[in-house]
Amino acid sequence: MYNQRRHGASEGKYSTYGYYEKYDLDLWVNWVVNRNGEDGIIGLHGESMGAATVLQYADINKYVDFIIADCAYSDMNELMKFRIKEDIKLPAFPMLKFVELKSKRRARFSFKDVSPINSIKYNEIPVLFIHGKNDKFVPTYMSEKMYEVKKGMKRIYLADGAAHACSIEVDKQKYEEVVFEFINEVEANLGKSV
Repeated sequence: MYNQRRHGASEGKYSTYGYYEKYDLDLWVNWVVNRNGEDGIIGLHGESMGAATVLQYADINKYVDFIIADCAYSDMNELMKFRIKEDIKLPAFPMLKFVELKSKRRARFSFKDVSPINSIKYNEIPVLFIHGKNDKFVPTYMSEKMYEVKKGMKRIYLADGAAHACSIEVDKQKYEEVVFEFINEVEANLGKSV
């Protein structure tokens, strides 16, 4: 486990919602491979922005065998429109343009380039989507949409009664059961040991 840029003990002035963070993650994955070799199984498990980051990592993946994405947003523009409507109660367009201009100037990234759904749409890496059915911060339909478009091996677990980033807290036993069933299925398909 590690902290993404601008979180915990990690350095960084801005969060880019996975745009630059996926390259930070790539450094960690390469470190694991350099230390342990390419024979093992490597999986990524992220929550919220971490989930969106691991999904975007699929675009540059060389070594990762599976992804678990817990309450990821599908697209930054779509999430920002939703948040502006819910939080500020203003039309999304002018506010979204203003916020995106600030992001481009300060953090050097565009919201249109942060789209986990586009990163996994044609990617064959196995993905387990997890989302709380009562998530009011990142709407549940975002994981459902990603699940629908994802090709290849995929699973989805929608946790009853769970708010944002709380699926494991609502029913830890069920959460772990779903995660380990998925990992065992990946392991069986790869013919390697975790």
